[in-house]
Amino acid sequence: MGPSLLSATPVAGSGGGVSALFTRPAWQRGVPGLPDRRLVPDISAVADPQNGFAVYWSGGGPGSELWWAAGGTSLGAPLQAGMFAGALAARGVTTGIGDVHPALYAHPEAFRDVVTGSNGLFPAGLGYDLVTGLGSPQWDTLTGDLLQPAIVAPSGTRASTVSVALGVPTTVGGTGYAVGQGVTDCTSAAAGSPPQTASTTVSPGGQPIGFALRTSGGCDVTTAPVVLDTTTPVGTATLSRYADGLLTAGWSATDGGTPSGLGYTIVLLRNGSPWLTTYASDSRSLLVGVPPSGIYQLQVQAADGAGNTDVWRTSEAVGPRGTCPVLLDGQPRCWAR
Repeated sequence: MGPSLLSATPVAGSGGGVSALFTRPAWQRGVPGLPDRRLVPDISAVADPQNGFAVYWSGGGPGSELWWAAGGTSLGAPLQAGMFAGALAARGVTTGIGDVHPALYAHPEAFRDVVTGSNGLFPAGLGYDLVTGLGSPQWDTLTGDLLQPAIVAPSGTRASTVSVALGVPTTVGGTGYAVGQGVTDCTSAAAGSPPQTASTTVSPGGQPIGFALRTSGGCDVTTAPVVLDTTTPVGTATLSRYADGLLTAGWSATDGGTPSGLGYTIVLLRNGSPWLTTYASDSRSLLVGVPPSGIYQLQVQAADGAGNTDVWRTSEAVGPRGTCPVLLDGQPRCWAR
């Protein structure tokens, strides 16, 4: 992770972004303020070669042996796979457990959340972000959750009906299930295996949504809180010149009532056209690298976990020193050299 600097020119760092092809899976509905598309990544790991593993290589024949530092996906992927397999094996599980996504998103508390830095295009922040996903999994803590039923719900809803994602590991057989607000046992369980998604009603100030699964060992119950949120957040946008080629961009929002989380879409305009689009999971102020010429404006839109979306908030135009940019209202603003 580099410094908190954004730029339309990508820099070295983690990948991440919004899919142009796939819609948002149900188990990813708990992420507010981002487009309704598949978001990546899901998890992250340290992959900096300066802090990576030392690898001994002798593939070039005698005399070519050397030590080198592994990094990138070549380090992060096998590291996470090995830790995951080891944690499962410690619990006596040696076969696959099925789709782990619902359990991952149902237990964000089992991750080390990365809240600073950026990959040049997106900033890391509280909760899920497009740089590090949910964060770095703590498999010893998380593995127990992966072997239990999981329910993932949006953090908020504007309607009385909400769709939730259900996850059942292949190691857990289910003969009946119940889903709904206030469900705490298998008394009302319907026969059969649960679907991947289910709809249920939500009432103001009501109990969490429960998912009860009848198994050969009894009844397993897990819950997910959902806020009935009809209040629209009010965002702000600020933009100022920091130095030649650098602007300071800031965004925030207030949300009355019972908040259900916030997220932001940020668009930097250059000479009236979109130049950089990014997303953030929290309010902040970041440096943005830009060409030293041009007239810049910042637009920010805030949205909460229930889908309440603010209008676009536009900052004042900013230009390089010694220029007089013309604002949308036709009034010039000048900066002295």
